[in-house]
Amino acid sequence: TSLTNNMRYISYIVCNLIACLGSSFFCMLHAENDLTEVEEMDNLAMKFYSWEKGNENDSRRHQQIIDSYAIRAFESYTQSHEYAIAQDNNLQTYIEKILIIVKENVFSAIPSYIVRYAHDIHNAYGCAVDIVSVNGENASHVKSLIQNYSTNLNGAVLIGNIAHTYFYHPDSIVRGDTIWKHESFPCDLYYMDINGNWGLKSGEVNTYDTHTMNVKPEIFVGRINTSTMGRDEIQELKWYFNRNHQYWTGKKTLQKQKALTFTGPDWVGTWDEFRSSVAPLYGASNYHSVYGNMFNKANYCAYLQDADYEFIQLACHSNVQHHNFRTTSDPILLYSKIDSLNTLQIGYNLFCCHACDWTDWATEPCLGESYLYGINNNSTTLALVGSTKTGGMLGFSYFYNPLGDGKCIGQAFKEWWINKWGTNHNHYTYHWAYGMVLLGDPLIDFNFTDNCDDILSLNGGAESTNSMYYAQSKIVVQNYSVTQGQ
Repeated sequence: TSLTNNMRYISYIVCNLIACLGSSFFCMLHAENDLTEVEEMDNLAMKFYSWEKGNENDSRRHQQIIDSYAIRAFESYTQSHEYAIAQDNNLQTYIEKILIIVKENVFSAIPSYIVRYAHDIHNAYGCAVDIVSVNGENASHVKSLIQNYSTNLNGAVLIGNIAHTYFYHPDSIVRGDTIWKHESFPCDLYYMDINGNWGLKSGEVNTYDTHTMNVKPEIFVGRINTSTMGRDEIQELKWYFNRNHQYWTGKKTLQKQKALTFTGPDWVGTWDEFRSSVAPLYGASNYHSVYGNMFNKANYCAYLQDADYEFIQLACHSNVQHHNFRTTSDPILLYSKIDSLNTLQIGYNLFCCHACDWTDWATEPCLGESYLYGINNNSTTLALVGSTKTGGMLGFSYFYNPLGDGKCIGQAFKEWWINKWGTNHNHYTYHWAYGMVLLGDPLIDFNFTDNCDDILSLNGGAESTNSMYYAQSKIVVQNYSVTQGQ
C-alpha cells in the first residue's frame, strides 16, 4: 500500500523512536564460547534488526541521495593545487605523504589556517603535504584526485563539505530467523580503497552495492567538516584548527592518563571485550570501566567533564542525535546537547548506531559532530571513530593495539580494517563495518607530546638554516649578537 509523503515521514519517526527506546535489541558480542563469528553476528543482527523493520529510513535516504547529486550536477568541477611541502628526509617516520583536499569556499576564507595545519603535521612526521582545493566535485572526482596523488600516500584529510558516496546492502539475506535489514549510508571506505572495484547500484549514480577484488584500504581518511551543523561553518573551523594547532605545538599536552569504557547492559556479560577493550591505549592499569547501575546519563555527563580521561569508548543505543541510557520503561535520553558541556576528552570511539552520519541532519548536528566541535569553542575533542549506520566497531584489539603503539588514529583505523576484516569482504562486513568513518584530524597520536619552551636557539655558521612555523605566541629575542657577514 502506498503511503503519502507525510505518512512516510511519520512512519520514519515512529520507527526511529522504537529503535532508540528499545531495551535489548543488541545481544552481547560473545553470547556463547563455542559460537563461530558468523553465528555471533547473526545473533547480533537478529535482535537488532527486529527493532528496525520499517523501510522508510531507506526511502528518505534515497531521496537525500537524489537531491544531493542533482545539486552537484549543476556545478562545474574545478581543482587547484594550492600549496606543497616536501618530505623532510632528516625526519623519517611511517607517514610519508598526506593529501589535504579542501573545499574552495573554506580555503579562500581561511588559507592561513589550512597551511598552518599542513606545517603542523609536517613538523610532527616529516611528511610531504599537498593541499588541493575543489569545487563542484562529486565522489568520483575526489576518488580520481586521491588516485593521482597515491604514490607514497598514507592518508587524506577532507576539509569542508567534500562530496561523499553511499553504500547499499539489501535485506534479502536470511539466516534462520535473522533478516538483515537494508540500508543506504555514507561510506568513506570508498576513498580509503584506491584500487578496488566498486559496482554502482542499478539505476543509481552515487550509490554502490558491490565491492570486489582488492578490497582492503591503502590509505586512511578523516573528515573535518562543520557545514552540516547549522552554525557558522568558517568560525567553527577556526576554533577547531586553533585547538588542533595547540595540540601539535605542545600547548595542549597529552598527559597519557586514562581511558574509559562506558558500556550499556546489552554488551556486558561473561565476555569482557567491551569493558577492557581500551587497555592497550595507555596500559592495563590506566583505564576505567563503567557499566551496570553506574551506566546512566548523569554519570556519563560527569565523566565527559573529567580531565583524567583523554579517551572514551561509549557503547550505547543511539540514533543520529541522541543516546538512550535506559529501557523503554524508563527512558533517559541524552540529546545532541552534548555540545553544551565542557567536554575534556581528545578522542572517542562511539559504538552508537548512526552517531557519525553527518549527512542526516535538519537543525542539529549529529552526535559525532557534537562531540568533535562542541559549541562556542568549548570542546577539546580532535578525532573520533563511529558509524554512519546500524552497528559499530567490532574487533577492538585490531584498533587499540596500534593506537597504543604510538600510531596515529588514522593508521590504527586503517590497520583495523585490514586485520579485522581481511582481504575478502562479504555481506557481514557490509552490514557491520562499511559505515565506519573517522571524523576529525586522522593524524592525532594519543601518545604524542611536543613540549615547546620559550627559548629559540639560532645556530651560527654559514651553512646553518633556521626556520620557524606559525609560533603560537611571540618569541622575544634577548641578548643577541650577529657576527658581521653572517
